[in-house]
Amino acid sequence: MQVKTFKSISDQIDLLKKRRILVLDEEYATRKLMEINYYRFIGYALPFKDSNSDLYKENISFNDIIKIYEFDQELRILLFKYISIIDIKNYI
Repeated sequence: MQVKTFKSISDQIDLLKKRRILVLDEEYATRKLMEINYYRFIGYALPFKDSNSDLYKENISFNDIIKIYEFDQELRILLFKYISIIDIKNYI
């Protein structure tokens, strides 16, 4: 098994750009990657990946993927809230 080499945040952003993800604000991208990490971010980008290469479909921006990530986070929080309520009601 090949071990992946360390990439700085700047290297990660460069890799995203090489793979056609539009990064309009590198400072914002740096903050977000430090907050959520590259591998979690890239998981949200997978639906936009070209199945025949390592490239992503054109006109996909870093910000678009972050919006999907943030929506997912909010949905998880909301679902957990109501699942917890339902779980408690089942014991009463």
